[in-house]
Amino acid sequence: MKKDLKKVMVVISAFMLSMASSSFAATTVGGDLDDGTTQTVTAPTYTVGLGLAALPQYEGSKDYNGALVPFFRAQMATGQYLQLMGGTLTVNIVEDKTWQAGPLLRYRGERKPSDIDNSYFKNHPIKVVDAAVELGGFVGFQANEWNARFEMAQDVADAHKGLLATLSGGYTYAITKDASLGLNLSTTYASSNYMETYFSGPIFNGNTQIGYHTAEAGIKDVAAAVIGRYRIDPHWGLIGAVRLTELVGDGASNSPVVKDGGSSTQMTAGVLATYKF
Repeated sequence: MKKDLKKVMVVISAFMLSMASSSFAATTVGGDLDDGTTQTVTAPTYTVGLGLAALPQYEGSKDYNGALVPFFRAQMATGQYLQLMGGTLTVNIVEDKTWQAGPLLRYRGERKPSDIDNSYFKNHPIKVVDAAVELGGFVGFQANEWNARFEMAQDVADAHKGLLATLSGGYTYAITKDASLGLNLSTTYASSNYMETYFSGPIFNGNTQIGYHTAEAGIKDVAAAVIGRYRIDPHWGLIGAVRLTELVGDGASNSPVVKDGGSSTQMTAGVLATYKF
């Protein structure tokens, strides 16, 4: 029964978040996303959108794929909201204009050798990882131009069985009442199960295995993102983001899938068109 429930959760999450990647939502923009303007919300608003993002083929890859990023946000005048962006669903249950807190659900796509272009992995195996469903929560605040957020999520689909915790903070500068530019900094801690699943693996000299890399729990990355927002008119808007991530620590940066077959420097970029009604 437990296994059947986990399978159902994976199927539901994949259906909700198909054609998208969690990377753009969870990390590129540093959390949840309003339109970034100085407009005051006095009644419930609903925003839909669709974007295009360039993402690493896997965490640690030096090759990239394109992905469609769906977006939906229901914003209450009291500050509460429900948001779906790419592979991440968040619900703020706090009736406050400064503080936010609530549950999050994140879908992390499977990692398959057939989806990786790098020829290195034709002779050096990379572990197949099933799609993960990560369930957790977040707490954050926004005070004028400043914001901060902490989130934690645990895999509940037995894909990596790990836990991730991300701390982020940023500053948004209002260029005009309709345009803004923001900077977001973040770092992520990963448990031993997560690190073992995605970063542990055999070490090769040519085609001969000479050892095994064991990735342990710790800080796996630091990142910086720039986010631009522009409100074209009362309904239409544009959001663009570029994020640079550096995999750090012996566990991630020295992993064979990164050091030999990929890159510790990861970039994610995307543009999103939105319609508010």
